Amino acid sequence: TRDMKDREHRVPKLIKTLYGMSATLGVSAAALTFAVLKNSHVTSALVADVSVQKMIATMVPFAALSQAYCPIATISDGVCIGLGSFSQVPTIMLGSFFTTAVGLSLVASQGLGVVGVWACMNVFLSSRIAGHSILSKKLRKYLKLAFQKNAPTQEIVPVPVAA
Repeated sequence: TRDMKDREHRVPKLIKTLYGMSATLGVSAAALTFAVLKNSHVTSALVADVSVQKMIATMVPFAALSQAYCPIATISDGVCIGLGSFSQVPTIMLGSFFTTAVGLSLVASQGLGVVGVWACMNVFLSSRIAGHSILSKKLRKYLKLAFQKNAPTQEIVPVPVAA
């Protein structure tokens, strides 16, 4: 927010850095979640019941995917607020809540259990990301500036310091 007021030229680089860090964190967390929960030694240490171990194996892709989505969804909320483009946030949250509630009712009616709940977590997170991408013109503008191939680089000019 501070940079938007008097150093708007820095905003695309900051956005690129934030999204890059979020993507790196998300992919790392997803890989770790996948590796740990797919390891039969870990699941057998967590629970002795073989049927529960098999259920854990079926939910791993959903759990890993949510680990990738979560930082991106969270940073999208924060970046939009920082850009002053936050009027859509309540709409996005209500829409995400509604789609997740519908998904959870389907999970309950179809008996999809924990695997279905994890799938709904992904619906919630991905709908937040999509909502910001669709509803925030400012976010789209700055993402385009941040990730364009020939992004102008800022020249670093030394500032004299008094002794």
